[in-house]
Amino acid sequence: MHYPKKEKSVTPYLVDMKKGESMDQSIINWVFGAFNALMMFLLNLKWNAIKELQNDDKALHQKIAEVEVLVAGMYVKKSEFDASVTALFKKLDRIEDKIDKKADK
Repeated sequence: MHYPKKEKSVTPYLVDMKKGESMDQSIINWVFGAFNALMMFLLNLKWNAIKELQNDDKALHQKIAEVEVLVAGMYVKKSEFDASVTALFKKLDRIEDKIDKKADK
């Protein structure tokens, strides 16, 4: 028994499809592909923006740390404060003694 020869199809998976369906699927594939490319572009922009903000944040954190060290260094040390208070009390004691001498006269 001889079977009739089938024509060879360039795209065998489209044999059972109606005419025009393959074009519709191709359009859908292109649309989804373009959409995915656009989404990847936008995600890449966001990713780069986040990375840049992280780098800026690190730089600002470093500057704040430097300012904290600078401000902490500007405080009066305890030894200097004690010396100033001692000198102030000596002066006050001398003033008090002078007032007492004047009151005794």
